[in-house]
Amino acid sequence: MEEKVKGTIFVDFVKTIRSSKDERILSYLTEKDREVISGLIFPSGWYQLDTFLRCLTAVFEVLGDKKPENARMWGRVFGAKIFTGVYKDIKFTGDKDVPVALKGFALTSKTFFTGSGLEQVFAEGKKARFRVTRVTELPAITIFFHVLAGCLEVYIEMAGGQNPQVSFTEKVIDGKKEVVFETLWD
Repeated sequence: MEEKVKGTIFVDFVKTIRSSKDERILSYLTEKDREVISGLIFPSGWYQLDTFLRCLTAVFEVLGDKKPENARMWGRVFGAKIFTGVYKDIKFTGDKDVPVALKGFALTSKTFFTGSGLEQVFAEGKKARFRVTRVTELPAITIFFHVLAGCLEVYIEMAGGQNPQVSFTEKVIDGKKEVVFETLWD
């Protein structure tokens, strides 16, 4: 299956690249990537995951000073924008039950990525675990995981959790790489 990303996620990185005055940013993109980002990006459209990850890398390397905390902050800003804007209809439980709300996080990811492989493994009390089972070999995927961690932090806060802490580790299980996200909150 060809992996794709929804335009809703892709468009902000394209706008950032287009508005950058730093010529180095284009050196991270292929000719095909440049063609794609010079055209119209539709929020409801689907775009190549590899192109998105190269755009993410360009922004991270040139404008983000190669700092993972900047990628995480982008995730927080993006998450707040998405969950209060385009996807504002996501309903959190009235009693602010974070574990219940988190069940929707993995389901929501499927609206942004084809074959995301993100699944919730465990959620109870004030902790949860997610894993991504389809991990591309592109180096940019680690940058994306920092962005995803920031989105997850915002999601937890919107569901009523305080002081979310999200960490992730790569593991090889049965010969396949997967990434495990551990989440805690007060």
